[in-house]
Amino acid sequence: MVSLMEAYKKLPGTNCRKCGENSCMSFAMKLLRGEVGLSKCTPLKDPKFREKKKELEKITSELGKAEETGLVINEETCNGCGNCVIACPVSPMEDPSAGGGKDPESKDVVLAVVDGKIRLINIKKCRRSGEDKRCRICADVCPTGSIDLV
Repeated sequence: MVSLMEAYKKLPGTNCRKCGENSCMSFAMKLLRGEVGLSKCTPLKDPKFREKKKELEKITSELGKAEETGLVINEETCNGCGNCVIACPVSPMEDPSAGGGKDPESKDVVLAVVDGKIRLINIKKCRRSGEDKRCRICADVCPTGSIDLV
């Protein structure tokens, strides 16, 4: 997914404060967190920022696909290998067969391969649910880079 610096570079960079933030960097951070919308950035309405606005609209539409965990699975590139299912620290605790490389039998695991693609099947069990979003094991082991964390 897009980094804070990438989002910042796509903003007008005027630091006008019309959005209510002290800087475009602060706005970019809140934009990526989903705390503000693009409409708050009034300089983006200027035609000279049309391309930047289009790029930011694409980014924010991708963010809209993120679950409350901030986890986004790109189904186009996912090959359904199941590495994330096996590596997820929740899986072996909830279903020991998942930790052994077998398809989980329980619905208490976070991820599962469904129809050849990874699916988030139990968001409440994900360690990224709530305030602490440090766990990133599923994204780190994905060989195709199909799991993004925002």
